[in-house]
Amino acid sequence: MLSYAEVILFLIKKHCIDCGEAFFGIVVLNALCLAGVGYSLLWHQGPGRSVLFVLVLATLYACLCAFCVVRGERGCDTLADTNLRVFTHALREVWLQSLWCALLQCVLFRTGKYVCTYYFARTHSVSTACGILSAWTYALACGALLWFVPVRARYRTHFRQCVYLSARVFFEHPCITFLMVLYSMGVLALSVPMAFLFPGPCGIVLLWQDVLRTLCFRRAWLAAHEGRKAACAPPIPWEQLMCQMRAQSRAHTVGELFSPWKS
Repeated sequence: MLSYAEVILFLIKKHCIDCGEAFFGIVVLNALCLAGVGYSLLWHQGPGRSVLFVLVLATLYACLCAFCVVRGERGCDTLADTNLRVFTHALREVWLQSLWCALLQCVLFRTGKYVCTYYFARTHSVSTACGILSAWTYALACGALLWFVPVRARYRTHFRQCVYLSARVFFEHPCITFLMVLYSMGVLALSVPMAFLFPGPCGIVLLWQDVLRTLCFRRAWLAAHEGRKAACAPPIPWEQLMCQMRAQSRAHTVGELFSPWKS
């Protein structure tokens, strides 16, 4: 049976292969997202800037969700052949929930900024404690929403259910979420020489999707053997999940990864 370390190494290796297979899709989507974010940051101060930022954030969520939906339907090895019609169909499916998620993020940011500023401006110990509590509450809420994109792509349910499932995954696996954040920060640092075009946000979300799939597989297996004692319960058959994931990816040379038309 595979150990947890071997499963982690497999997921990292698969993430590298998946990014190579979806190279052009990742670069195009990252370019669109970065253009929108840059334009919103350069926008003049005023009420219109907040509205623009919400729309840009909603577009970012929609692109990431649609990217994951297409990947879940077609498999990573066919992402290079995905046409615009398939992607736009996925966008129409996820745009409303992406808008709600962007609005929720902005409300959390505005509320957290105002509340923390209010409490930390006071010198009283009770105010400081309330400020720390508010900051932690905001951090936990944002941490839960990190799972929104892979949860929405996997379950395709309504917005409130997606938020609930995202929070459930976060609070059941806080250590894994923390490690995923560290890994994502490392990938973003590696994206700097490529101007965040590759792997960038769209490349990062591929691993979050695979990790969620792994966690769901583990949860389903444990639920199926819930009545057994720990000593009698069979180990988790990670090989079964690994075989399913390998079926989505073919063996590639380095040249084929970045030249999919030659594969």
